[in-house]
Amino acid sequence: MFHLNTFCRLYQQDTRLPVYLYENGIPLSAFPDQTPLTWPPETYTRRLMESDASVSFCATDYGVYFGSVARQNHHLILGPVSAIPHSDFDLHRLYADYSVPSERHGEFRAFVDS
Repeated sequence: MFHLNTFCRLYQQDTRLPVYLYENGIPLSAFPDQTPLTWPPETYTRRLMESDASVSFCATDYGVYFGSVARQNHHLILGPVSAIPHSDFDLHRLYADYSVPSERHGEFRAFVDS
């Protein structure tokens, strides 16, 4: 039997891309395990989940991408992904997008850099 959580865990381990599982728009699981601090901002997850396509992506205006694979009432959200290292300016835009409090910038940066 196919287990979506097992697939997500193995996919994340193989690609090293963060994977998030949603059901009916509600976040269920994150791979690797993480705090809500690093879950994708609702701005992007909503855009991906509102798409009629089964596979979609969106990009921030600072070069970070998120992807989505939809099947029935589930969405796998992948990302953030960037083709280039984040500049300090990009990191500050990520902090704003993710609503990261200043005392948690180090924790968030460790996630982004991993």
